Order: sequence, then structure tokens, then C-alpha cells
Amino acid sequence: MWQSLELQRSVVSQLIGKSIIESGSNANGNWRKWADGTIEQWGVKQANYLCDEAAGSGYFSTGIRVDFPVKFVSNFEVNANILKASASADFITLEGSNDTSGFSIYVAAFYKQNQVRTGHFHWRAIGK
Repeated sequence: MWQSLELQRSVVSQLIGKSIIESGSNANGNWRKWADGTIEQWGVKQANYLCDEAAGSGYFSTGIRVDFPVKFVSNFEVNANILKASASADFITLEGSNDTSGFSIYVAAFYKQNQVRTGHFHWRAIGK
């Protein structure tokens, strides 16, 4: 019984400071805040795009703005991917790591597009 109680205390002490203290969602996505101040955010942005601006050996769309559900206080990291794109050869690049309220997605293609396409951009961000 004594070892079991010590093991339980050890597990509880490891979880202190790692619990979720707030969470929520809004039109921009979902978020949760941990006791140590870390904020996790995620969502899906559906947007139309057209890769018709020449850059290097490819073509880019104009920026697609993604606003976070809650603003970060300091640095964060963001990952995103495009699902259900109209063209399987399209890929994305991100911009805006200094903007704590959101970021921009640029879709790139190897060829100039003549018609607007639709994509679902799944993203996840973590920071403080």
C-alpha cells in the first residue's frame, strides 16, 4: 500500500503545472491554455485561391489570412497543410511568424492557373 501511495503522489506531482486551465472555440478555430502558459490552437480554413503571380520557377496565390482564436503573447510555431485541394500538385508556404494574432498561407504551383481553386487548410499552432 505504501508504494502505491508514493507512486500516486509521484504521478500527481508530475501532472501539476501541466493541466489545462482554459479552453474554447470561436469562428477562427479551437484553443486550450495549459497551466504553464502554453497555448495550443488549431482549425481549418476553407478558401479559394488562384496561383497566377510568377515567382522564381513557379506561381503563387495572394495571401490567405488565418486569424487565431486567441492571440499569442510571444513566440509560437505553426504548421499547416492543404487537404481537399482542387489540384494535387498545389503546395503551401506560410508567412507571419511575428504576428501573434495570425498568419498568412500562400499556395504555390508549378504552372500558372487559369481558374480559381478551393482548398481546406488544416493548421495547428503552439506557443505562449
